[in-house]
Amino acid sequence: MIKKLLVLVLLGLPLLFIASGAESAIVNFDDLSTPNNDGGALWGVIPTSYAGYTWIVGWEVQENNSYNSAYNNSTNFPSTPNAAYNDTGAQTVTITRSGLFDFTSAYFWKWTQNNAAQSYSASSVAVSGWLNDV
Repeated sequence: MIKKLLVLVLLGLPLLFIASGAESAIVNFDDLSTPNNDGGALWGVIPTSYAGYTWIVGWEVQENNSYNSAYNNSTNFPSTPNAAYNDTGAQTVTITRSGLFDFTSAYFWKWTQNNAAQSYSASSVAVSGWLNDV
């Protein structure tokens, strides 16, 4: 059975984070492995500690070509070969960092099959930033 992956898909997800006092860094997930095969879709888990951030439960990575072939899509991730996604259904997924950073941009997309949005795909994305609970 094909895994129903997402409510929120962050396809390609070059996330541009700029750490305080450091050079900008693009987080693109292309160095992560996709050893799991679910109906032809290759995927893997994003480590809890990855790229200097803490990825709280529910983050996985999908390989572009297998996403297209397994779900009959023609989507090309902005950053190939991998994209990050939320595998926890409607629940919120979180990324944290102990120090300051600027969240500059990200590519977002919906979960599709046959190039059509699926009912369990998110229709919105909320990004919140907090410093000392403010």
